[in-house]
Amino acid sequence: MLKKIGLTLLLTPLVIIVLFVSLFLIIPLVNNVNLSKFEKQFSKHQLPPETTIVERESILGKLNGNGNGLDFLAAILVDSSLSVDELTCYYTKETFKNAKRSGEYPVITEVLPVTGASVDSVHLEHGSLTFDALKDIADYSGYYFIILYDGGYDASFDLRGH
Repeated sequence: MLKKIGLTLLLTPLVIIVLFVSLFLIIPLVNNVNLSKFEKQFSKHQLPPETTIVERESILGKLNGNGNGLDFLAAILVDSSLSVDELTCYYTKETFKNAKRSGEYPVITEVLPVTGASVDSVHLEHGSLTFDALKDIADYSGYYFIILYDGGYDASFDLRGH
């Protein structure tokens, strides 16, 4: 009986520590799955005419502003004969789901002309997103970044949001 109590007293703090530490592993994995689903929305929507996807990238963390919080950003690099305005019109009419929320929360859609290998967006104040496909390209005409942004989530145990 005394051995059982001693073993319980020894294991209880160990179990509590393991459970607490596992939160720092499980929550980021769940957020990675949510980011992957958020990015895959591009595949569920038909591309505009005369447009092809060159590369996809995504990132999550505290991407802009201050304080703690998680922001999700997915981007595709497209080669298109359409203009920025035509692409913006096309993608703002599309409906995209939030990374974690359900309901009527808007996902911000942004279309940017390419000026370099990295995305230059107001939504990437504290992060960067670089497309390898652009490293060997000298003329960026016809290339655009299509960005989906969803932010303002509680960082909880995901250290990328702190």
